Amino acid sequence: MNLLLSDVATVISYRPIPGYPHYEAGSNGAIRTYYVWHSKTRRVAATPRVVRPHFNKRLGYYMVPVIRGDGKYTNQYVHVLVALAFHGLPPKGQEVRHDNGVKTNNRSDNLIYGTRLDNNRDKLRHGKQPRGSRHHWAKLSHRQLMSIFQMRGRGRLQQEIADRLGVSQGYVSHVLKNGQEYYVV
Repeated sequence: MNLLLSDVATVISYRPIPGYPHYEAGSNGAIRTYYVWHSKTRRVAATPRVVRPHFNKRLGYYMVPVIRGDGKYTNQYVHVLVALAFHGLPPKGQEVRHDNGVKTNNRSDNLIYGTRLDNNRDKLRHGKQPRGSRHHWAKLSHRQLMSIFQMRGRGRLQQEIADRLGVSQGYVSHVLKNGQEYYVV
């Protein structure tokens, strides 16, 4: 009998989330709870239910409403809860990173701990950090930036260059001082 990959069921394992009693995180990124709400009261049920996440458009992450161990209601990032369940508490100074650069992929095998610097390097590696002329604050294109160095090499004054490109003299000075690698990918 030939089995296709689609015929094989994916095994999802669930683990308890430290600090959030009655909640579990799935290896597929799902969060489930044993809490059942009736009107304004809650009780613990025998079978869990999956908590439906909401998408935070501003930050680009999924979040779920949870009750912490101290009984307080809060919204938590799904990737943080999954990492807590599958990788334990983060080492001091580390945060959760998405290894493939996709913020909505909360599978346990895609989440790793690392420093803020590691996370920023990941953004560059995955092309998620706009740099140079692609940055929303960029004032000049790559070609215009290169022309600053060419004009300055020909003896043009910074104010002349600025007037020609429609930027301030201070901006031209900043580009010349910091070099092109600061402004261009």
